Amino acid sequence: MVTVPAEEARPSQDHIHGRQAVLLIHGIGEQWPMATLWGLIDGLYQEEMKQGSLFSKPDRIGKVLDLRRVHVEKEAFGIKTDFYEMYWAHLLQGTTWTHVQDFVWMLIWRRRSSTPRRLSKIRCIVLAAMIVALLVWGGIYLAATTKVIPEIPGLLALVPVLLAFVWMFLKLFCQKWGLGYLGDAARYLRPSPENIAVRQQIRNAGIDVLQRLHSDGPARGYDRIVVIGHSLGSVIAYDILTYLWQKRTAETQTTPPTNKTYLHQPCLLKMESLLSSTSDLKEKLSGFQDLQYRLCHEEQSHGRSWKITDLITLGSPLTYADYLMADSKDELSKRIDRREFPSCPPTLEKGGYIAWPDPPCDKLRTLHHAALFACTRWTNMYFKRDLIGGELAPLFGCGINDIGLDGESDKGKTVKSHLMYWSESEPESCKKLKDAMCLDNRPSRESKSPSLG
Repeated sequence: MVTVPAEEARPSQDHIHGRQAVLLIHGIGEQWPMATLWGLIDGLYQEEMKQGSLFSKPDRIGKVLDLRRVHVEKEAFGIKTDFYEMYWAHLLQGTTWTHVQDFVWMLIWRRRSSTPRRLSKIRCIVLAAMIVALLVWGGIYLAATTKVIPEIPGLLALVPVLLAFVWMFLKLFCQKWGLGYLGDAARYLRPSPENIAVRQQIRNAGIDVLQRLHSDGPARGYDRIVVIGHSLGSVIAYDILTYLWQKRTAETQTTPPTNKTYLHQPCLLKMESLLSSTSDLKEKLSGFQDLQYRLCHEEQSHGRSWKITDLITLGSPLTYADYLMADSKDELSKRIDRREFPSCPPTLEKGGYIAWPDPPCDKLRTLHHAALFACTRWTNMYFKRDLIGGELAPLFGCGINDIGLDGESDKGKTVKSHLMYWSESEPESCKKLKDAMCLDNRPSRESKSPSLG
């Protein structure tokens, strides 16, 4: 039994200097710079905009000159807050039908047993549509060339015109939706040789932005960073955090201990005790997330610069990770066990540990390279009618706070719900998203003290 006292569940004032940052990563499509970020702010913070406490300033973090930083004064949240957008659409230019075709065929011809239930019907519909299209096209071509319908030659004369219109419509439709939307997913989610460079460019751009946000220059010096990923942006966010954590763990430099207090790591001990004694965190999720928050600050107190307290995913295709990132659910689980993919909670080492002695200081332990979510909370929101998003806990761990939404508007109850997470017509979703962000610097989403046992 492990209990976190109320006084330990609150963030130490030593870690609060008065600035926090939110980084939003947009999803698929031909997005314009700042369009997604302003959409989020317009949907969540209309009152702040009316009061004049929210305004645009130069972005000194990203390298895209079209981006801006949205600054919120201290009066809104009790702490100065900056909103940024990580823009990556310009890095995915040059997509061709070959990329899309390769991706679609890879998905369609997968074993039926490895296809998630939610996608089985879509897969059958796509296959049926392809067969019908081929039959219709073949029938028209046969009729036009063999003149099997001689009694209505006027109809046959219209066949070339009809085919021209159909081809023009399909070309325009597919150019917009096929290359513009599906093409992004095809390039990023398919690790074929021609896509590796693009994937690496996007990830390096994201790592660079977060590295800059972590720096303590006079223009920044953030105490806390919240990362939000929508749609494909949630997969990019997961990858960026994974590689950034590994990079910063490898580069960690600790100072030899000068006293016993510096050696004390109570939150780490409580986290290991909790994970060793609990197989399911659903009933203790609030307490677990508070402990993650505390552990993040404990790591900072030992000289380890990791400021990302929260990852929030919206309508995330990671719900199909066993279909998109592996050949089956078993293979995904193996890759998580092998520490290729970080899970929440993190995978325990033999003996029930998530940290090992740091070489420069053998009395101070360092979290292992896949223990990202030991000190970063993961909240996942999805509309139940959103075909792209869904639960993540069954694949990536019971420490993820999955929030399912029924939808209050007509669009929120259809497939269009994928675009409604910060819409004014979905007040429940907006409230849940604001609660998950915790911009008023509350460590806990609950008013009572957390209990972990």
